Amino acid sequence: MPSVETESTGGLLFYRGEIAGRAVVVARSGMGRVRTLQTVGQMLGRYSPRTLLICGFAGGLSETQAPGDIVVTGSLRDAAPLDTRPTAQPDPALVAKTETVHVAGVTCRICGLLTYPSIAQSARHKREIATLYPGSLAMDMETAGAAGVAAEAGTPWIGIRAISDGINDDLPLDFSGMINDETGEVSVGRIVLAALLHPWKIPDLARLGGRAGLAARNLASFVESYVIAIE
Repeated sequence: MPSVETESTGGLLFYRGEIAGRAVVVARSGMGRVRTLQTVGQMLGRYSPRTLLICGFAGGLSETQAPGDIVVTGSLRDAAPLDTRPTAQPDPALVAKTETVHVAGVTCRICGLLTYPSIAQSARHKREIATLYPGSLAMDMETAGAAGVAAEAGTPWIGIRAISDGINDDLPLDFSGMINDETGEVSVGRIVLAALLHPWKIPDLARLGGRAGLAARNLASFVESYVIAIE
């Protein structure tokens, strides 16, 4: 976004700018439900956006989802709901609009998304999750939390995720123990230390970094095109 303004509120950073003349506010929540609830709650309360886009990475739960693919949340399941209310579902019109967006070299599918309470470290774990939650073709840790806040506020939402690791990909390290408590994101310093202590993991880390880079580029391109497309 050109001419980005940064605002800090409640310990969170919000980035304001425009895409094709449309006002956009971006915030990085970090991983997990708790930080997502805080971030989205503050965003909706402060800026009252017309539409909420919940974006980030996801793990594949199907052979049809490859790293770099975009998955749009057609339906949402929550593996660890906080209450007995039905899980919020995306706005159908926002979902349908993604079918008009085409980015060269990027595959996009509308599918079921699962919000899970922890990172799936291994291919075996992802296959077990896929069996427990049939119909969910990708998984993340944030969408259900964000969607619940949006539903309470009456804000239409859509989830757009990029696959960073497929169902047959093992993660080279236990990233669940490397999350920075302050930011909610994986600590680069802890990854570097783990790589130095386990140098045979470096090639796998490099491959994961390549997949994550591809996912980030495809996600950015798709989201920008989507923002331009919606009215």
